[in-house]
This record gives sequence, C-alpha cells and structure tokens, in this order.
Amino acid sequence: LYTWIDNFLPKNLGNHFPLLQHLFVDYSQDQLCNLVIDAFEQFNISIDDEEKSENIPDIINYCQEKLLHTGSFDLPLTLSIQSNSECQNLIEKYYDLRQSFTFSKLIKQCLENSTTSLQVIYTYTQIYHTIDHLPSNVEEVKLSAFRTELELVRKVKCHYQALTNIRLLLIRVDYHGEHQHILSLKHVIQNEYISSSNRSVWIIFHLQRNLLNQINNDVLFSGWLIDMIDDLNDRELIPKQILNNPSYQNLVLQPEFCLSECIFDGDIHRCQSNFHLFDSMFDELVDRCLSKFRYINFQTKDKEHISERRHVLLQHIIEHRNNSTLKNLHLRSIIIEYLMILIKQFPPPDKTRFVDWRLDILTNGVTIAGSRSFYHAFQVTISMFYEAYLSLLLTHLEKYQFFDAYIFIVNNQDDNMQNDLSKLWIDSLKASLETIDLTIINLDVIDISYAFGLQLPCAAIEFENIRTIRKKFQELQENNNESSSDEYDSRLEQMHTSNIYNDKFLQLIFNDQKWCQLYFHDQISMHLAYAKIQLSTNFVFDLLTSNPTRTIKQYKRLFLIEHIELNEILRLFEISLQLVSEENIRNIIREQWIEIPPSIIKSSEFYTLVLVNSEQFYQLPPKTTTLEEQSIFEYQGDPMIETSLMNLIELILSSSVIQHAKNIQQITTTYSLIAKGIRDLNSYNVNNLEKLRSFISLIRCLTTLLSHKALDILKDVCMGSFDAKFDSCSGIHCFITQLQQRIKAEKSTADENTIHRALVKLELDFLKDWLADNGDSYGEILTLMNDENNDLWFYSAKIFT
Repeated sequence: LYTWIDNFLPKNLGNHFPLLQHLFVDYSQDQLCNLVIDAFEQFNISIDDEEKSENIPDIINYCQEKLLHTGSFDLPLTLSIQSNSECQNLIEKYYDLRQSFTFSKLIKQCLENSTTSLQVIYTYTQIYHTIDHLPSNVEEVKLSAFRTELELVRKVKCHYQALTNIRLLLIRVDYHGEHQHILSLKHVIQNEYISSSNRSVWIIFHLQRNLLNQINNDVLFSGWLIDMIDDLNDRELIPKQILNNPSYQNLVLQPEFCLSECIFDGDIHRCQSNFHLFDSMFDELVDRCLSKFRYINFQTKDKEHISERRHVLLQHIIEHRNNSTLKNLHLRSIIIEYLMILIKQFPPPDKTRFVDWRLDILTNGVTIAGSRSFYHAFQVTISMFYEAYLSLLLTHLEKYQFFDAYIFIVNNQDDNMQNDLSKLWIDSLKASLETIDLTIINLDVIDISYAFGLQLPCAAIEFENIRTIRKKFQELQENNNESSSDEYDSRLEQMHTSNIYNDKFLQLIFNDQKWCQLYFHDQISMHLAYAKIQLSTNFVFDLLTSNPTRTIKQYKRLFLIEHIELNEILRLFEISLQLVSEENIRNIIREQWIEIPPSIIKSSEFYTLVLVNSEQFYQLPPKTTTLEEQSIFEYQGDPMIETSLMNLIELILSSSVIQHAKNIQQITTTYSLIAKGIRDLNSYNVNNLEKLRSFISLIRCLTTLLSHKALDILKDVCMGSFDAKFDSCSGIHCFITQLQQRIKAEKSTADENTIHRALVKLELDFLKDWLADNGDSYGEILTLMNDENNDLWFYSAKIFT
C-alpha cells in the first residue's frame, strides 16, 4: 500500500507541495495502519494468519476504495500529469466515485435511512462560507459557538433525545484553528452516539489547502465513515477530457471556462455551468491590468488626468449594458469578445509560461501559498492566464487611443456621427490587432506614451505614417527647390495613404470639414507629444483652425510640409507661458477675428483681423475701429497666425503682465527668445517686433545700471504709460533724460562714463526701432543729432546703417 501511494507523487515537483496530505486529506502512517487493520477485520482475516497472500489484492482494493473517499481533487490533478495507464485508471475510479455522491446526496441518503453511522466530512469550503440548500430538518452549528465542553455535550445529548424535529446535526470545525479540540469533540460524539437512533451528528472539518503541510493528522477516526468533498455546494468536477489536456488555450476555450458576455453581464442563469468562480473577478482583473500602465511622454498639464486615468478607464470597461449603451459599441462586451479571439489566434509567445495549467497549479509558489482550496488555485491560475492576455489587449487599446475614441463616441450627440465613428472604431481595431505586439504578455510594467483627449482610434499609427510622409517631402524639397504649392498638393494626394484608415475614410477626412477637424485635432495632439511642446491640443487647434478661409489642402500642407516652421511658431507661444497663461492667449485669439458682415468693429487693446465680404483682410492696430487703405493686410502665411504673434507681443509687453512679474531675468529671457524666434520665421512678417526689441533694450540698460532695482523701475516706467512707441525723436530724447534723472536718484553704483554710454546706446536702439516705422522722418534725427547737448553724432553711422 505504501508503494502504491508513493507512486502518486512525481519526482519533479516541490519538496513541500504536494504532500500525501494534499492528496488524501486524513493521511498519516497511523491512519494507514488502522485502515489495513480495518480491512483485515472486514474480510475476517486474522492479523497473525500466515496464509493471507491470496487475500492481499482484496485488502489493497478495500484500502484503495477508502483512500479514494478521502482524496481531494489534487489527487486526479497529480495523476493527470503522469501518462501511465495505472494513473489513468485511478482517475477513472475517482470520477466514477465522485459521480455517485455529493454532499447533498449524502444528506439525502442519511435522512432516508433509519439507521446512521458516525461520519466525518473534510472539505475545502471555508468555515465562513454558507452551505446552500440545507433541508429544514438539518441544523448546522460551529464548534466556536460553544464556550465550554459541557455546552457541547448538552447540545449533542439533546439532539439524540429527539426533543426537536432535527434529524441531522452538522458541527463545523476550523481544522487548523481549532485542531486542539478535535480529540475531545470526537469523544463527546462517540460517547453520546446512539446506533439505534435515526438521528446523526456529523463533523465537518474545514481545511485550507495551503496549510495542510503544517498539521499532523494525529486524531484517528477508525470505524467512522470519512469523505473528502472539495465543495459542499456541489461544484461540478472539471471534465476528464479537459483534465487530461495541458493546454491553457484548450482550457479557457471550453464552454465551462470561456468568458462570455452573459457571464460578465451578471446573467448567471444563462451560463452553461455553475463553475464560474473566476467570473466575479473580472473587475479586479481589469484593475490589476490597468495598474501595470506607466504613462510617459505626457504633457505637464495632463498630470491631473494621469492620476484619474485608471479610475476613468475602469468605470467604462466594467460598465454593464443599460438603456444608454450604444447599440453597436459596448466596451465591456467588445473586450470580452476580442480577448477570446486573441487567446484563440495567438498562443503564448514564451514557451516557458502557460505550458501546462495542471503543473502550474502544483508548482507555482504564489498560487500554492495563497490558495485555500483546489478551486481557488484553479481560479488563480486561470486568472493569471486571462490577466496576461487582458493586459495585452488593454495595452493595445490604450496605446492606440481606442479608449479615448470610445469616450468621445459615447459623449457625441450626433447619431449619424456616432454610427460612423463606431464603424471606424471596430474596423480600426480589427486591422490593428493583426500586428499586435505579443511581447507585452510578459511585462509587469508597461510604458505608454499618453496624449489626452483624442477623438479617433489609432492616431499614433497614423502619426507614424505622417512622419514618413514628412521625410519623403523633405527629400523631395532637397532635390527640387522650385516646386510650386500646387505641385506639392498634387503629390500629397498621391502620397498620403494610411496604414490603418481605408481609402474611403481618408477621402471623407479630406473632403468633409467636420471629419477633417477630428483628424487634425488628434494629429495636433500627437505632434505636440512628439515634439514635447507644452501647449494644450485645444489651444493649438484654435490657433490653426480659427481662420475659416483656410482650406483642407492648406491644413495638409501646414502639417505635412511646413511642420518645421509650425514647431518654431508653437515654441514661441510655449515660451510666453513663463509670463502669461495659455487661456489668456486663447481668449485674445478668439476675439481678434471679425468678419464683416455681420459683425461690427469694436475698440480693442490688441490687433484685430477683419475679413470684409469674405474677400479682403484688414489688420487694424490696437484701439482702431475704422478701415483704411493702409490697413489692408498683406501676408504670406496664415493671417490668423501672424496676427496672433503680434498680439502675443502686445500681451507680454502689457503693463498688467509686467506688474505681475517676479523676476527681471525671467522677463529678459522670455522677451529675447521670442524676439529671436520671430525674427527667424520665413513666412511671417511681425510688424511690432521693434516694439519688443525696444523693451529688451530698456531692460538691459536697467539691469546694467541698477540690477537690484531694475524690475521696480521697469514697473514704474510701464505704470507711466510707457509702451516703446514714440511720436517723435524728441520724445525719445525726453524719455532718456527722465530715465537718467531716475538713475541718479537711485544712486547707481556705476560711474558717470558707464551710465552715459548705457543711456546713449539705449537712445540709439530706440531711434533705430523708431526709424523702422518712420522711414520718411530722417530730418528729425538729423535735428536731434545737431543738438550740442548730446553725443549722438558720434554714432550716426550706427543709426543710418
């Protein structure tokens, strides 16, 4: 018998799991000896009889039958990984035995019989679990409910005295926590037992699979009926054909274990089997997968969205169908459907993981240590497999913007647009899954580049396609510098194909303004993330699309051909955020556009771009409300962008912005970078650049002569309505004279020579900038230079060159 049992444990498993206690839950050497002695008594064979060899097969069969009654499901599981015929025969016996009795059948047989026996039930059902569907004449009580042994004796005695209609008393015992009381419990029941009574008392020992190796089965129940029932609530056994197949794919694609929409949507009555422990873990499984995401390359302003992202995605994924669910697009159902498709089509890429689910249950240390029962271990093992593939799918959906696109569709109120977007969503998912990155299955931390608020799926794939087109055009420009814009447009049409969007959708994008804006919005977001420009997508979208006269071809050209200059423009607005808020700039961009008719011109502190009769642009300086011929706007690039740049200068030079500044160096750096950036633009002529340069010259002068008070003096000067615009040369000279007096009053540490040179240089810079706007006023400068009270004539060459 020892030899027979020893063959059950494969030699390639762990030293501490499984042990014989895991296969036969009441196993001990003393118990085995008692079992053999019982067999001798059963067959009326004397232990001292020397002529018993012919009875040994019967004795072995009897012992095997009894041992099978105490076998947990770890027994057939361990046998299944051994391919010899004896193991397969024993599996057959185990299944035949288990088909004949369950806990409910045992209770029914007990209640139908007029005589009873002493019974012990071992189970992995935990003591805190409810036993379902107990008959009314069956009572259950926990051993912990008795404060003393006397109370227990009274309870058992009363039960046998037939004082109630209770036929069967179940005493539930925590086998590990109450092990020290088992011997006394056994004696109490044996002492009170009445064999002629139709009433019974059963002991139910609640085991924990992960603690069995820590307990000695030192209390023997010889003469008792002993059974091991893994689940008291009659869970169905795993079918034999599934048990004998090591494949995870085969396992999870079986109807009993395949995830389906009805299961996850809570319709348990439609399920084909009551084995669905892992179904309730879906929400937790999704949460675990989302926790693997580590977002990178996101914009600073999106940090708050990052912190909420996991919760937002979880709520959308686990949401059940309801009246507001889209007809063709329910995220939960789609994830379940495509999860099973992935599992079916793509076997695990790593040949060392997910090879044999049976072996993993028996050897995975985490599973063994955390599982109280076989079914718990089975659930954990399947969950780990599902988690790997679910992580793969959720990562794909997040990396390629399917979640954002879904949220946008759900919030869209246009039914036709919803239907079209839903079809695009599904088509894009099918196309993108063909090249899914299977290596993600083995990652515990998954890096994802994040761009907030996208509206179409697969924007990242499309942006890679756009980058390829940009490179082709760059090569084209290097080889042919004389191509016209019409030639570029023609080549764009030929070249712009997509790896993810079909031709029909591309035609829709580039012929329908509404679809083009969705596409353009997403590609702006991807462009900002790629270029690491800290501006919001909505801000840049407003900047580039606020001009209604721009065509889709011009948008394409801007994004595919003129993207380098576009980056330079966006950097200027990004730099300005050191002094002003993005929302401030955005409001000015919205208000600077006027179309006549129907609007009327109102006075503004900023430049105004006016479109008259959808034909002619006028650019009005600040505080101007009348259209004049000199206001006709001549432009090379986008007039809206050019006006926005001019208004950006007006904003950062405004007194309100300077009054809120905390650092003169911050002002100097911001002004200088913007001035240099604007000067380097090829397509935009920003006419108030000289005004910015005049401010830069003033600040440099102040920091040279009064570094510790430069910011305060600058604020005072601006409070006095200084705006670097002078009506005449004499006005410039008057300002320099007043500034000289202020510097003396502040007791500059610089010597007279340094002060004089700095002020002369500042006056020269003012005069050069003034002359740029007043080219017909050279006479005034000559008159000023002729004044004997200044030394400007020394620098006449600098002024006029």
